[in-house]
Amino acid sequence: MKLEQVEIRSGAGTVRLVGHVTWRGRTDELYFEYPEHQAAFVSARADGFAAVLLPAAMRAGEDLEIVPPVSPSLAFSLPRIRDAFHCWHPDELARIALDLTSRPKETPPDPRRAATFFSGGVDSFYTLLKYLRSEPLPVPLGHLIFMRGMAFPLESGAQVEAGVRSVSEVAARLGLEAVVGTTNLRSVFPEPFLMWERHFFGSALAGTALTLGGGFDYVCIPSSFT
Repeated sequence: MKLEQVEIRSGAGTVRLVGHVTWRGRTDELYFEYPEHQAAFVSARADGFAAVLLPAAMRAGEDLEIVPPVSPSLAFSLPRIRDAFHCWHPDELARIALDLTSRPKETPPDPRRAATFFSGGVDSFYTLLKYLRSEPLPVPLGHLIFMRGMAFPLESGAQVEAGVRSVSEVAARLGLEAVVGTTNLRSVFPEPFLMWERHFFGSALAGTALTLGGGFDYVCIPSSFT
């Protein structure tokens, strides 16, 4: 599996971060799309794609090559994350080889914003209220993130739009801003190839957060299984 390049496309009121992925003899355009007025949040780095492609490559049994450079911390961590995944699921996620390069270390900017993923469930509300009220983060928690195509595949139209309405209502009531994006991640890597709850949701959420690295210093991922 190979991430050839990453590009940003703008138009029709949206900004789309696209990764060109070659695997199993074909090329797919994997994307994360956000409203145009939130374009400054989007990072044109390869980091988010590297995070989501790791379990997909392991499941396919293909070595993973990331052509654009990734952050030093991600370059250091990915081999260790691979080993953890393989330890958890040795018969399902192969211990593949990784080919990636690290970009120069950058001085992080002053803290700016924090966000949390929000699907409307108990874990989402717990994380939101915890960091909004009882244990504030070092920077203000001002955004909720909801992705079409993540909690439910894009093909589940009615459920997806119900989630959008829910997160928008909660954000409005709490004086927060909703970041409602769209990804084809679960369409490119559908079940049963990658089982969402068993293999994929942690990497998918982490990867999405990295695609928003231009706007957020902290992104909370609500817990799920132990």
